[in-house]
Amino acid sequence: MKTVRELADIIQISKVSIYKALKRDDIKLHVIKRDNTSYVDETGEQLLIELFKLNSKVKSEVKSSESEEILFLREQNKMLTEKLAALADELVKLNENSQILLREQNLKALTPPEPPATEKVSLWGRFFRKRDN
Repeated sequence: MKTVRELADIIQISKVSIYKALKRDDIKLHVIKRDNTSYVDETGEQLLIELFKLNSKVKSEVKSSESEEILFLREQNKMLTEKLAALADELVKLNENSQILLREQNLKALTPPEPPATEKVSLWGRFFRKRDN
């Protein structure tokens, strides 16, 4: 039988984690308390070792899947940054074109319209002009 401190040193985890695991129903059966010290028999020791090995395996799998996800998100971020830069360039070009169009419209508005060309008509031309009917 081993104490919680000895088990924590063997498994290389904190005593708090061991105490939390000792509350599980399957491990409670293998815990013996003497003089306010918790002892765990060999079967309980094996259960704890398996439990924490399984936990560390799950954590390592989660870390590897998280790292894969991080790489995927970094690639997406890079792609979206490139798209954003292309859109920013396009926006600059569109802004320049709109400025040119506005400048042309302002110039047209400021220049007075040319008076319509009038033909000089003689006196006889006024009397005998053709009418559009």
